[in-house]
Amino acid sequence: MRAPVISVKTEEKRPVAKSEPSTCCCVSMAVCTAVAALAFIYLYFTNLKESSQPSTTPLPPAGVYYCSTEFCNREAQRLKSLLSSTAGPCDDFYQHVCNKWVRSQRLENSGTGAAISSDTMIQDELIDSLTADLRKQTGVALELYNACTDRSQSGRALAAMGELFRQWTIRQWPAEALVSTRNVWSFAGELIKDVGLNALVDVHVAVDTEDPTKVAIGMRKPSFLFSCNDATRPAVINMIQDALVETMAAVGHSGSPQLVDEVMQVITRFSSSPSEPPLSETGMRGFSVVRLSDMDPGIADLLSATFGNDSFFDKETRVVLKSADFLQGHLVAALRELPPRAVMNYLGFVVFINLAPFFLDRHRLLRQLFSKSALGRALPDGTGRLCLVAVERVLPGCFAKTSSHYLRDSGGIVANKLAQLVTSFGRSVEYLAWMDDMGSVMSRYLLKEYATLPHSNDSTFCPTSSVSYAKDSSVKFFVALSRDRQRTILSPLTKSDGADVTPVPRSQLLTTATYDAPSRRLYVPAALFNASVPVNTSHFSLQFARFAVRFYRAVLEALLHRDAVQPSLRYSEDLQRRFEDVLSCFEWELRQLPAGLSHSAVAPNSITARGAFLQQTVAVQLAFRAFQELLQIRRTWNMDFRLAQLPGLSVDQLFFIYYALDNCEAADLVYQEQRGHWLPAHYRVNVPLRNVVEFAEIFNCPPDSDMVRVSFVPRCTVVTVDRWDHSRPDSL
Repeated sequence: MRAPVISVKTEEKRPVAKSEPSTCCCVSMAVCTAVAALAFIYLYFTNLKESSQPSTTPLPPAGVYYCSTEFCNREAQRLKSLLSSTAGPCDDFYQHVCNKWVRSQRLENSGTGAAISSDTMIQDELIDSLTADLRKQTGVALELYNACTDRSQSGRALAAMGELFRQWTIRQWPAEALVSTRNVWSFAGELIKDVGLNALVDVHVAVDTEDPTKVAIGMRKPSFLFSCNDATRPAVINMIQDALVETMAAVGHSGSPQLVDEVMQVITRFSSSPSEPPLSETGMRGFSVVRLSDMDPGIADLLSATFGNDSFFDKETRVVLKSADFLQGHLVAALRELPPRAVMNYLGFVVFINLAPFFLDRHRLLRQLFSKSALGRALPDGTGRLCLVAVERVLPGCFAKTSSHYLRDSGGIVANKLAQLVTSFGRSVEYLAWMDDMGSVMSRYLLKEYATLPHSNDSTFCPTSSVSYAKDSSVKFFVALSRDRQRTILSPLTKSDGADVTPVPRSQLLTTATYDAPSRRLYVPAALFNASVPVNTSHFSLQFARFAVRFYRAVLEALLHRDAVQPSLRYSEDLQRRFEDVLSCFEWELRQLPAGLSHSAVAPNSITARGAFLQQTVAVQLAFRAFQELLQIRRTWNMDFRLAQLPGLSVDQLFFIYYALDNCEAADLVYQEQRGHWLPAHYRVNVPLRNVVEFAEIFNCPPDSDMVRVSFVPRCTVVTVDRWDHSRPDSL
């Protein structure tokens, strides 16, 4: 199976410095080089059926380093085998780069949420690497992992589940007696406190909108396991129902059709809830802030169960809502209409899903639902991998050193690149289409306070001893660790001193950079990088197409978030209006895409997706500028980089090709509907590139091609074009 990522094992040769020609010769050579390059690119990428095409190939341009190492030659052959000759780069860039790769993949468990992409491959490799590292260590994480993989303990896990349920409001699962809606809210709060399971509401530490040096209760829509179309997918429905019946039978219950139907009704109702808008959509307008007394009374019951004796709130407590429509509309209405017993049993079923790796191997469907919950996709069944994912979720601090080791082993090069990316973003921010002078100054100021480097092992989130934890059951061990972690994560809400919030370690398996607002930290996980790429080659710079784009998405989110919560740093009304204009442009863009680019199986909603596309386009546009500025072979040798066996592709073209390769995705319809609602892979490549200023010129795309053509309105450029072009780094 071939991954759409680079795998480098040899270092490129350094170019040999040559004497400088005269200024006149340089000018002449530059002109000739530009003309020859454009002619070659035009030949290479234009449809060969057109009779107007010239039949001769121009000489390759001078001032270029042609990489002919063994790896470069292999990579050139791979790209030749992937790039389509039927769909040109100006017709459909995703199809041009990804079509052959996607067709070569074979999905397992297709129909239930399966996918293969650079993300899934890097995750799988990282899981294996983390497992190997863990087995060489000692400590709580290894003890929990061994307890999880010890199949002799699996038989006792279900008995331990019965003890847990007796401690909670539900008392037993499945519940058969009638219960109240207040019981539902309380049970949901207990699951947050003990298992870290945000099943109804995601409760977290947010930034106080009146005083950004303080924190407040934050609430948003949780990540549901199922999507709105799952009810129409027989494979998904059968998997869920069979897993539910199987789990009920395992705990000694017959699994009556009525109880099963009730739970399926809850799943269908929750999965139809409105999607949460991205921060790029809500940032400029801020979050909703309400008093606790203005919310459903059940929220107070949930918070009481979550914080127990540490309860600190009253009816005047302010709550920061990101998903107001869901929390004050859909959720409340659903809980009023659904049978409370059905919701209780649904919550209990979700607990079983989240603890599935600890159970016997025969619970295959439950384990499959766990992998979908943890990674968003069906994972090939394997106890070792599933247990690693479970342990990493509850003890991410024990794995935080993975990123630190990667940065250390790179000799500081990766850390330096991240710092350079922040600097480059600061230089480019003034060119954003909505930005004004004051906004630029404010954005640069905010960038300076964002820490980006990951912390190493933190004992706060990685206990050094397991003496205080009950270990007679792997499930009890897991829940005890989870309870401690939740107490630590939510503890800033119970403090009154306004002390700095400790950064919370996040999963190394995340494939995107994220922004932690309370600690003002940009979190960079290990899976953001393709560790197989040596950092001392030009190939690493091509990885900007992966990690710089994802890093910049988080940077933009950080700037928008700070505007939303800190009035003293809020952008001007004129700036916000221009930002809304760009959002509206993307809304129109998604509605008016050429038919040739609108054939993806899952199409994004133009209203809810416009912010995500703006964010992605900004990230690609600024990452490409950073790539041009920081490409070492250009900075040091003033030379272009090309593959000797693929000389027709400039390094700028390679950047966009690798961006597309990073987003190639072979996935079934269920996965696309569940995970790609805002940014399906096909759109994630084509829409941003249509609006990147340099793309059409680099690939010599004619104005009437699908990757350039617009209807009624101009392209949604996210930078001020004239100033952006004027600031362009000197090119060869």
